[in-house]
Amino acid sequence: MAKITPKKAIARQIQLRGQYTRIARGAVAQLYQLRAKVAEELQADVQRGAILSAVKVGAKLKRIDRAISDQYSAMERDLVDELTQLYKAQADWNSEALEVDFGSAQTSEDFIRSFVESDPFDGKLLREWVSEQSLATQNAVKRAVRLGVVNGLPVSKIVDAVVSDPVNPFNASQRNIEILVRTAAAHVTANADMLGFQKAGVEMYQLSAILDTRTTLTCASLNGKKFRVNDPKKKVPPFHPGCRTTMIAMFDDDDEPVPVSFNDFLQGLDEEDQIKVLGQTRHRMWKKGMPLDGFVDQDNAHVIPLNQLQVLLPS
Repeated sequence: MAKITPKKAIARQIQLRGQYTRIARGAVAQLYQLRAKVAEELQADVQRGAILSAVKVGAKLKRIDRAISDQYSAMERDLVDELTQLYKAQADWNSEALEVDFGSAQTSEDFIRSFVESDPFDGKLLREWVSEQSLATQNAVKRAVRLGVVNGLPVSKIVDAVVSDPVNPFNASQRNIEILVRTAAAHVTANADMLGFQKAGVEMYQLSAILDTRTTLTCASLNGKKFRVNDPKKKVPPFHPGCRTTMIAMFDDDDEPVPVSFNDFLQGLDEEDQIKVLGQTRHRMWKKGMPLDGFVDQDNAHVIPLNQLQVLLPS
C-alpha cells in the first residue's frame, strides 16, 4: 500500500475546491436563467408603468412558482450528475494514490448515484436541501412582488425589486445555493476518502481545518483530532454548511500531519481579530484558560449556546 502524504492530501483538497467552485457556478448560472424568466413573466402583457391588478398578480405568481420549482428540479438533477462524477473521480484518485483496487461494486455509477441521492448531510437529503431552497426563493419572490403591489409600485419598479435591487431575493438564493453545493461536494468526497481508507487498510486519520478568521468553533475544536477508521463514533466532515475541514490518513511512520493547532493560530492574532473569531464572551473565557474544546459539545460537534456556557465562566 502506498501512502498519501499530508502535503499531497492538502494539494488534492485545493484541487477539489476548484471543482466545488465549478459546480457551484453551474448552479448559479441556472439561478440567473431563473431570474430572467421571473422578470419576463412579471413584464409579460403589461405596460412598464402599469399597476398590477390582484387577479393578474395571482396568475403571474402561480406561473412564477412553477418556473422556480421546475428550475430547482433541473438544478437538482444536474447536481446529482456532477456529484456522482466528483465521487467517482475522488474514489479513482484514492485508488491510484493508495494503490488499491476498489472493485466495481462500490464505484459503479448506479451505486454512487444512489449514495448521492440517499445519504444525508447535515441531517437532510440533497433533494430536501434543494426543495427547501426552492421554497425559500418562491416565498421571497412572492413577498417582493406583493409588497410592490401593496405600495402601488409600477411593474418596472417591482421587477427591479425582484431582480436587480441590492437585496433582491436572488442574491440570498445565490449565497445559499453556493453553500449547499460546497457542502454536498465536501460530503461526497469525504465519503470517497473514507472508502479509500477502508480499502487500503488505513487505521487512523486526523482532521485538518483551514485556519483563518472564518474557521468555525466546531472545526477549530476538531482540528488535529485523531480517529480510528473503524470507530463507529468517528467524525467525518462536513460538520456544518460550508465546512472546509478535511481528513488526512495517518501512517505508522508519520510525524504529526496537523502540527498547528487553532489555539496557536489564535495566539498569533491581535486581540481585535481574536474577538471577531470567538465573540466577546468566549474570548474572555478563552483568555481565562478555557480550551476551545470547552465551547463545543464533542458528542455532536455542536457549539454550546452562550447561556449554557455562562455558568462555566470564572468569576
